[in-house]
Amino acid sequence: MAIRVSENMKFNTMVNNLFRVQDSYNEFMENMATQKKINRPSDDPIGMSRVLSLRKSKASVEQYSRNIDNCNSWIEITESKLYSVDELLMDAKEITIAQSTATASAETRSISAVAVQQIIDEMLSLANAKYGDRYLFSGTMMDEAPFSSSYTDNGRIGNFIAAGNNTFDGDVTASGTYAGVPYVVRIVTGGDLGEATYEVSDDGGNTWGPSSTVPASGTISLPGGLDLTFHNNGTNQLAAGDTFSLHTVEAAEDNTFDGDVNAGGSYTGSQNKTFVVKIVDSGSFADATYRVSSDGGKTWGGLESDLDTGTITLGDGIDLTFTAGTTDLTADDIFYVNAFTPGYYNGNSEEFSINIGRDTS
Repeated sequence: MAIRVSENMKFNTMVNNLFRVQDSYNEFMENMATQKKINRPSDDPIGMSRVLSLRKSKASVEQYSRNIDNCNSWIEITESKLYSVDELLMDAKEITIAQSTATASAETRSISAVAVQQIIDEMLSLANAKYGDRYLFSGTMMDEAPFSSSYTDNGRIGNFIAAGNNTFDGDVTASGTYAGVPYVVRIVTGGDLGEATYEVSDDGGNTWGPSSTVPASGTISLPGGLDLTFHNNGTNQLAAGDTFSLHTVEAAEDNTFDGDVNAGGSYTGSQNKTFVVKIVDSGSFADATYRVSSDGGKTWGGLESDLDTGTITLGDGIDLTFTAGTTDLTADDIFYVNAFTPGYYNGNSEEFSINIGRDTS
């Protein structure tokens, strides 16, 4: 049977063909303009999948390259600083040998002592060298100047943090046993050690005790066996309004928990450490679970669930105490406790590392 083709069917077929040609033309012109065969996923879903995979691989390779450049620069600067330290040690050795002979006098040894002190100061500067905004020799505590010119006699947890507008620029260290009290020390009358006066708050700065004179030794004894020591190694004296707050725990910026967290005890470890507590299961103290790392978060202990009282034991004489706020502990809340042994070193023993394939610039 013959099929009748109407004029309307002919017209529609012609129009559809024209549209297809127009679409092909537009696609061709877009490809020419963008220099791309695939401009949207619908152009070629399988091809687009390959493109996205290649983009990811390309981004990883570029990040590897940036990390390699970053590491090379880090190593080069580190080697340069160590080479300079080696030269300074040789200079100190030469001075020592020269002053150990019979021809040396009290006057020459006094002059040499000044030269050796200058070498020590220069070595301290090299030991606290930075790459960008990171200290080279602080381990994973890259925001902490690794070496102090003042010796700390006892192990300590955290440190007293100076307010940003303080005048005093000498070292300030804490030592002894800390019971979790949020101490703040504020200078009332400025002056040198033995002259300046201070007051202490044990509630974070809400109320203050009577003023007292800073001892000439620079060490203030706080209740519970905690000492705060001002070291007269800066250029500016203590000034009225200078404030120092004890920070024992650092909370990650994106934590949900809004209660207080304090570390207490007396650190008995043999090397500086960064303890990390990570919440695994959310909930109240009775329900939340956590893990503890004693190496800055590289390795983790087993899952623990003994937060009922709000206090957990980290080890080496340190306890961590949580005080409830308005929001419960939440999975992935993280808390850091820096612990230090007696001595000059304020970094930790953890090796600095870069996460390959992630943006670490």
